[in-house]
Amino acid sequence: MQAIRPALPSTPTVWVATPNGITIIDTIAVARVLAGAPANLLTKDEAHYTAALMLDHGHPHTTVAERLRISHATLRKWHPDRLPPTRSTRRTKVVCGTIGGYSKHRRTGTPPCPRCKTAYRAAERHYHHTGTYVGAPEFREDEAA
Repeated sequence: MQAIRPALPSTPTVWVATPNGITIIDTIAVARVLAGAPANLLTKDEAHYTAALMLDHGHPHTTVAERLRISHATLRKWHPDRLPPTRSTRRTKVVCGTIGGYSKHRRTGTPPCPRCKTAYRAAERHYHHTGTYVGAPEFREDEAA
């Protein structure tokens, strides 16, 4: 009696242990993606493996996400320790007496307060003298004391 052997893949493969069990990685598909081919035929596990290889070889995380057609959130979930920290998206509060305060009045359709008008005029004078709004004087309430 002859033993029945399971069909093995005909391409070079890597067997990888994952939290979900053992998976097969097609190294030819991975090599093609590393060479610049589209990644639309990679499985999730192959894309994860390819991302690790690309990050190990110094590819920027933006290039890895773009080439593998995955989001940055997915890449961060797969490799949290290899990516730079995310930037905070919190905005600073706009305060009256600044050029930003004047712009907020204009955006919301409310008449500018006297401090915002003064700050806007001073910022415009500063811009015409220096060519930039950086360093323009501000007239905040907490500085009036």
